[in-house]
Amino acid sequence: MIGKAARRYARAFLKVSLDEGKLEVIHTDLQTVQNVLVNSRDLAASLKSPVIRLDVKREVVQQVFSDSVDPLTRRFLDFVIEKRRANLLSDIVDGFLEAYKAHIGIQDVLVASAVELEDETHNRLSTILEQQLKGTVAIESRTDSSLLGGMSVQIGDTIIDGTVRHKLNRLATSFKEAAINQ
Repeated sequence: MIGKAARRYARAFLKVSLDEGKLEVIHTDLQTVQNVLVNSRDLAASLKSPVIRLDVKREVVQQVFSDSVDPLTRRFLDFVIEKRRANLLSDIVDGFLEAYKAHIGIQDVLVASAVELEDETHNRLSTILEQQLKGTVAIESRTDSSLLGGMSVQIGDTIIDGTVRHKLNRLATSFKEAAINQ
């Protein structure tokens, strides 16, 4: 979950990216940063560590990203470290990528199903959601065999649960209530 401070940094950097006319460049850079942080546990752990000095963190980040990101992104990474927020860097990047999607009108949707969705079902669901939400959706599909069947769709804080497990739980609850009322 992205905290308030990380969201503030992310939104501020999105605004700077827009003002500088480098939104797409910065978006690509931060996808790179995110991939590196996800794939390098040592780097992520060192950035979160209160024991490692700021100058060491700054030097490591500059070495890792000096050739692969825009100077604006490098200055932002340096700024985050200088403000003693390196421990939030992963959340700030996630917040930026989330804000970027919102800015360009893409809404994230999480779909959980008992079995992997076929391409046709995925495409049909995407079309229906885009019509209902009046915008573009990015669907992330997950399989969860405990759902037994059907699917659950999460859009922001809203969950539409059409799983067999959910329906069975509701049925069991209604049987219990009926037994209590008799």
